[in-house]
Amino acid sequence: MDARLRSADYAKRYSVINLLLMLENIPSDEPDFKFKAFLEVLIVEHKISPDTIAKFAKIQKQDVFDFMNGNSTVPIEEKYRLASVIMILRFIFKRLLIIHSQLSEVRHKIIKLEVELE
Repeated sequence: MDARLRSADYAKRYSVINLLLMLENIPSDEPDFKFKAFLEVLIVEHKISPDTIAKFAKIQKQDVFDFMNGNSTVPIEEKYRLASVIMILRFIFKRLLIIHSQLSEVRHKIIKLEVELE
């Protein structure tokens, strides 16, 4: 079996196991904890500034920082606005990653065909 196929097969199994473990933790996880993790990914990995996220959510930038730091003074309305924006951005970036992956696969198939045609 090709090393790439083994690697892809392993990644799929690992992904399924992670999803199942996440299901097990749903009852015990705090909602703020999940949103903080998603918010951190948006800021660190996708380079979206807290200011931009605050503008999308129509809240103060300080509320974003307070939420990230676990400050319980963030009003529930602001948390709701922030959570809504976090989930929309998470969905958008997840779709973009899928599209990017699909384009990469197509690119590799084209290169493989070009090589075979030479």
